[in-house]
Amino acid sequence: MSEKSMLRERLLTYDHFWVKIEHKSPTPLVKIGLKEATTKAVGQIEAFRALPKGRCVNKGYPFGSIEHGRKILILRSPITGSIVEVNEELIKNPQLINEDPYGKGWIAILKPSNVEELDALF
Repeated sequence: MSEKSMLRERLLTYDHFWVKIEHKSPTPLVKIGLKEATTKAVGQIEAFRALPKGRCVNKGYPFGSIEHGRKILILRSPITGSIVEVNEELIKNPQLINEDPYGKGWIAILKPSNVEELDALF
């Protein structure tokens, strides 16, 4: 599936992420991942690290990283909230971010602390 068709289902935010609201009520959950264009610019991803499930993150602050050779890309949270789930498969197989960034290569699911922050992403 092309990036353009995938973008119709997702909303984009800063720092090269796609963001998708998974559940709208009672509390929304937000799935995030890297855009395909970002994965192509970075190159083959060799390592993935993220804060553990349950940790709180602030908008704009690091929650993980990806590595390509000597390059490290710090992943900064697009929203304030808690990490509900981290894609553990990426720890064993970080190349999934390159191979399927909008599917199996998703990075994390967050529970926003401030739902109003989601409006700013549109």
